Amino acid sequence: FRDYYRKHKTMISSTIDINMVGEIQMREEQSDQMHRAALLHKSMQRLPEDAREILVLSRYKDLKYQEIAEIMDLSVSHVKVKVFRAIKKLREYYFELDKV
Repeated sequence: FRDYYRKHKTMISSTIDINMVGEIQMREEQSDQMHRAALLHKSMQRLPEDAREILVLSRYKDLKYQEIAEIMDLSVSHVKVKVFRAIKKLREYYFELDKV
């Protein structure tokens, strides 16, 4: 048993190093994802209520613009414009918070 590990010591240590690097990278990615999610949440909170509502319906609830138009008693084209403007504003807030 000891002879086997002596003979294959470099192979085993490099495997351990690769596994450790993979775990560290995974933790960093999770931390980065949590940071981005927090920024997105803060950015969403800064939006006016109607813009936040229309984004939630279109992006998180996966409703079609026609369905949103019926719910909010708007035209489909108005819904499209409101979604576009809300995303534009959300992007501004997100990158503004990301700089800080």
